[in-house]
Amino acid sequence: MRSLQTQIRERAKKALALPAAFGPDFDPALYLKEETGTGSTDEDLSRRMKEAALLSGFDPEERNRAGSYLQQNETVLYEQVGRIYQGQVEIMTIEKALEKYDWLWDYWWRAVPVDTDKYTAYTELYQKGGYFIRILPGAQLDLPIQSCLLQSENESSQRVHNIIIAEEGSRAEVISGCTTIPQVKTGMHLGVSEFFIKKGAFLSFTMVHNWAEEFHVRPRSAAILEENATFINNYLLLKPVRSLQSNPRAVLQGKGAKTRFNSIITMQNMDQSPFCPIDAGCKIAQASNIFWLPEKANSTLSKFVYKRFNISIRTAVIDYFDLHPFSRWCLYQHTVNGIT
Repeated sequence: MRSLQTQIRERAKKALALPAAFGPDFDPALYLKEETGTGSTDEDLSRRMKEAALLSGFDPEERNRAGSYLQQNETVLYEQVGRIYQGQVEIMTIEKALEKYDWLWDYWWRAVPVDTDKYTAYTELYQKGGYFIRILPGAQLDLPIQSCLLQSENESSQRVHNIIIAEEGSRAEVISGCTTIPQVKTGMHLGVSEFFIKKGAFLSFTMVHNWAEEFHVRPRSAAILEENATFINNYLLLKPVRSLQSNPRAVLQGKGAKTRFNSIITMQNMDQSPFCPIDAGCKIAQASNIFWLPEKANSTLSKFVYKRFNISIRTAVIDYFDLHPFSRWCLYQHTVNGIT
C-alpha cells in the first residue's frame, strides 16, 4: 500500500507545473496558507455560515435529509447519517475511510488521474479533507444526502478529494454545496470527486457553487458506471467567479449504462463583475473512446461572450440559451445524454 501511495505522490510531483488542457491558468501556490484556527464557534460567524450554506442547498437543520457532511476550510465540523438510514449509507471524512477500508485505495485516483494537471497534483500533495459517501447494496434512499464545503477565510483555499460509491442495486441523491461567507472575497477551491456506480445502481449528484467573485474554481470529477447503472450530474453556478474550468467525465463500462449532464450557469450584475472566464463542458466515453456525442460536438467549440462575461463549452450539446440584458443576468444551460 505504501508503495502505491509513493507512486501516486511521485506522479503528482511531476505534474505540479502542468497547466490544464483548457481554460485560464494560475498558480495554486499563491493560495496555500495555514488555516488560522479550527472551525469557529463564534455566534455571528456561525449565523453567516448557516446563511451561506442555505444558499448552496445545504440545510443546517437537516430537515428531510438522509445524512450530512459539513467542512469549514480544512476542518470537518460534522458527518452523520440520519437515524432511520443507519445501515444503509456511510458518511465520513475521506481520511477516516482510507484508514477503515484498505480496499478504498483501489478507488483512489482511479476515475481522475492524479497527474491530469497542476490542480489535481496540488490536491494530492496538499489535500485536506473531503468526504466519503457509500450507499450500501440495495439501499433505496428516499431523502437526499447533503454536503457543504465552506470557506470562511479570505485568500484561503480548499483542496478536497471526495469519493462516492453507489453499491449494486442502490439508489440515492446527493446535494453538494460549495460556498463562502459574504465577507470572503478571494480564494481558490480545488475539488476532486470520483464516482463509482455499480451494477443496477442509480445516483443523482447535484453540485451548487455559490463562490465569491474573485475565486478560482477547479472541480475535477469523473464517474465510472457498471452494467445498467445510471448517473445524473447537475451543476449550478449561481454567481460570477474569477475563473472556472471544469470538464467532468463519465465512463460507461457496462452494457445498459446511462448518464446525463445538466449545467446551469447564471450571472447577476454582469456590468459590476470582473472579467469572468468560464470553461465548462463534459465528456462521455465508453471504455477509452468517445462514442455518443454528435460528430460536430467532438470538433467544435461553442463560445459566448457578453461584455466581460465569457463562457466556453466543450464536447457538449447546447439545448437552451437565453440572455436577459435588461435585468443584467444571463442563464446558460446545456444538457448532454449518453447511453450504451
